[in-house]
Amino acid sequence: HNNAARVRLDKLAETAVIRDVLSPTGENWDAME
Repeated sequence: HNNAARVRLDKLAETAVIRDVLSPTGENWDAME
């Protein structure tokens, strides 16, 4: 399995959560998924 890709996904998920908290347009990120 590709560990680097998994780590990148984890970081993306982390960033998405942070954006969700900081950004008033968090709903837009949820809609994109």
